Amino acid sequence: MTNSFDKLAFETAQAARIGWFFGQKLLAARLARPVPAPPELRGRTMPDRRRLVADLWHLIEADWRNIEAGIYAAPEDWRGSPLTGLRRAVDFFTDLGAVEARRHGGPAEALLPEAER
Repeated sequence: MTNSFDKLAFETAQAARIGWFFGQKLLAARLARPVPAPPELRGRTMPDRRRLVADLWHLIEADWRNIEAGIYAAPEDWRGSPLTGLRRAVDFFTDLGAVEARRHGGPAEALLPEAER
């Protein structure tokens, strides 16, 4: 059974989580070279920030209703350790150089090496 505090905690955690990952995205975008949009997307208008945020909150509200209805459990990662989040961020930024090489390299660089058997 959930209550108003559970919902507030969930929404607060989701807002913090979104801010954390969006901040990483902004920093990664500053560190990376841009990639041109695919031809089929060029010239298309994108939704503005207000629309994106509104759509995001609709998804969070729908997620909460599903959790409240017992369709699925609340995500465990929102209760995770901050140190785990920091380690994952370090891993992400450590790998960014290799990702950039694949994004801007030829077809051979785009493929990850096959795992050893």
